[in-house]
Amino acid sequence: MGVFGEGRLSVVVGTDESYPQFKQVWRPKVPMKIKVFTWLLFKERLLMKVYRVKWAVAATTTCELCSAAPETAAHLFCECVFVRRF
Repeated sequence: MGVFGEGRLSVVVGTDESYPQFKQVWRPKVPMKIKVFTWLLFKERLLMKVYRVKWAVAATTTCELCSAAPETAAHLFCECVFVRRF
């Protein structure tokens, strides 16, 4: 089994410093998985239901937590009434 280190990670997520969030994501001393998750969130690459419906993997775009809106990254992390309770 191969090792998936930071060098190979740069091939997957890129090192495009033109994004304003680039330094905010990659410079802090946090675990790499948090950096990758945050980078994917900024680049709108998380697998939300709106994309899964588009690819015929899910039947509906409705948020599973609140059933009030389509499940997008903005909804899930900022607008969802279920998540806002935490």
